[in-house]
Amino acid sequence: MAKVSDILKKKKHTFSFEVFPPKEADGVPKLQKELDQLFQLDPDFISCTYGAMGTNVGESKAICKYIVDHKVNCVTHFTVIGKTSAQLKAIFKEYVDMGVDNGLAMRGDFQKDPATGDIKTSTDGEFQHANELIGFLHKEFPNVCLAGAGYPERHLLAPSLESDIKYLKMKQDAGAELIMCQTCHDVVAYEKWIAMARKAGVTIPIVIGIMPILNRRNAIDMTIPGCIPVELSRIVGQYSPPPPPPKTASEDVQNQYKALEKKYAAEFEKYGMEYTINEVKQYLKTDLQGVHFYALNKAEKVAQIVHDGDLKTLCTK
Repeated sequence: MAKVSDILKKKKHTFSFEVFPPKEADGVPKLQKELDQLFQLDPDFISCTYGAMGTNVGESKAICKYIVDHKVNCVTHFTVIGKTSAQLKAIFKEYVDMGVDNGLAMRGDFQKDPATGDIKTSTDGEFQHANELIGFLHKEFPNVCLAGAGYPERHLLAPSLESDIKYLKMKQDAGAELIMCQTCHDVVAYEKWIAMARKAGVTIPIVIGIMPILNRRNAIDMTIPGCIPVELSRIVGQYSPPPPPPKTASEDVQNQYKALEKKYAAEFEKYGMEYTINEVKQYLKTDLQGVHFYALNKAEKVAQIVHDGDLKTLCTK
């Protein structure tokens, strides 16, 4: 298996996907079928997310093993929440022992205090920041390629873009060999961010995250508030159904509305997929070294986007 950093030395752009471990009891076999479709697209690597506090670490390992067993390069996400360095070393070693040569090291989201319901301001673990985890893993597993997370529109908890980029540089200095970015639909904002990062001394490759626009909810919920570009806002507004009828409306009226919802959803998906294709093409004109599709465990639709836009060819030529 190959390290992503080595692949990046040989290619102009990498082409890859992200999946997440399912929560359903029968979810792993279903996701394996999804992965089988993604394998056919011959990605450079596939990453698998890691639940808060490692809540679905078992499923994450199962998915990573399935990827490795199919001779596809795998990147495991890894967080510091609620763990000592000894625990982190033991868990990460399990991934390495199964053949995972790449990791995306992150702090992870702060959890809620069960007593107060407030969001905590500490990881409740030995490390408080991603750069500390990267430095630790780099020392303990020097042969593993480590990636750091990048936030083109600023991490929600960062006081400024400049502060966020300072931490980006610290991740590089700690041993990160590439940056994998959170999705950003604003290409202009991305270009501003990467220019600032390069000026600050961030020299390692950048891989952009692409969130396919498949439905109205993910277009809104998975986008940084206030950062939806005009064209995407137009699609959200134009292909959103009118308010539903009251619950007291007749069955005929309710059925008519359901049919209308399906019509709007189909139109939104059509134009959202076109938007995603155009977004990738815009990104390929910028300073980036890889395109990473968040597959949303919807391989068929993502594969259609890739095929319709001939994106594999564009990303790898």
